[in-house]
Amino acid sequence: MYRRIISFFGGATSENSEDKSEELAQTKNDEMTGSGKTLHSGSQVANTMSDGEQRALHSRIESLEHELKVRTEESENYKNRLQLAEKELEILRTAAVPSPISKVTIGVGDGVVDDTEDNIHEREPSANMEELLDENAELHEALTKASEQLKDKMDMCDNHEKKNIALTNQIETLKEVVNITKDLLNIRDMEVHHLQSDVESMEGKIAEERQRHNSMITKMEEAVKLNSDLKEEYQNQLKIFQELKGRYEEKVTLLTKENEKLEEEVSLSRSVPHTAQSNQQVITDSLVSAETGTQ
Repeated sequence: MYRRIISFFGGATSENSEDKSEELAQTKNDEMTGSGKTLHSGSQVANTMSDGEQRALHSRIESLEHELKVRTEESENYKNRLQLAEKELEILRTAAVPSPISKVTIGVGDGVVDDTEDNIHEREPSANMEELLDENAELHEALTKASEQLKDKMDMCDNHEKKNIALTNQIETLKEVVNITKDLLNIRDMEVHHLQSDVESMEGKIAEERQRHNSMITKMEEAVKLNSDLKEEYQNQLKIFQELKGRYEEKVTLLTKENEKLEEEVSLSRSVPHTAQSNQQVITDSLVSAETGTQ
């Protein structure tokens, strides 16, 4: 019976270990595929995550880590209780083994043994055997109950371990998503800084161009003012030139008239040269006579 119980527990544990290994491998594959899908979806959704969503994601990660810690503590408690139950089971197994009945040896020369004592000694082992059988049945029931409880606890521990593995994988994937979002946000910040520097450089160029445009406008205004001043000066000089031209024309007319008069006088002087000489001779003769008369 004890061999059957031991074989039952051994077979149950081996089956549970095989089922556990298969289920763990299946859950690992599922979690790997789920983590790949989560990373793919996280890389697609990371661009649209805001600060509030990131805070919610951090709070979710913290809650999952807390839940994982609680589940690990519960699994440790269940393991400790399982070890205690196994120890109690070993104690019950050792207590269920019947102790060998000590044989009474009769030595030579001991005398005659009374039949009533032999009957009492024969009845005592039979009564002890019945008690041991009853205790054995009770222990068997207790062992079956303990085995069922152990099986339930082992299943519960397996479920908790699976949940813990799933939660750890989920936390790892969420951490990877958070790291990816951080990297994407850093890239976005770098792009924003580059765009900001480009905008600042463009604003500087626009300010320089505006200043140049204003200086050109001021220069054009000054040129227009100088042009108006030059035009006014030109008009004044033109007026003066016209006045000088009128005076010059008047002087030219006067000079032409004087020239004509002089030409007429010259022509007249050429026509009467002999009369002038005779008159001069007369004058000289008169002067000579006058001088002689005075002498």
